[in-house]
Amino acid sequence: MLLRFGVKNFFCFREWMEIDFTNDSGVANLICLKGANASGKTNAIKAFIVK
Repeated sequence: MLLRFGVKNFFCFREWMEIDFTNDSGVANLICLKGANASGKTNAIKAFIVK
């Protein structure tokens, strides 16, 4: 089971970026990426698909 995913030097992420799939009660049932325009949301999804 995948609980965390991270990348470095991938598109706009020069430093380490990590997505955590857990919450306070364990594994999250729903993940939502929220942020401003041009903040890297699509690149985060691309990193997950490519890796």
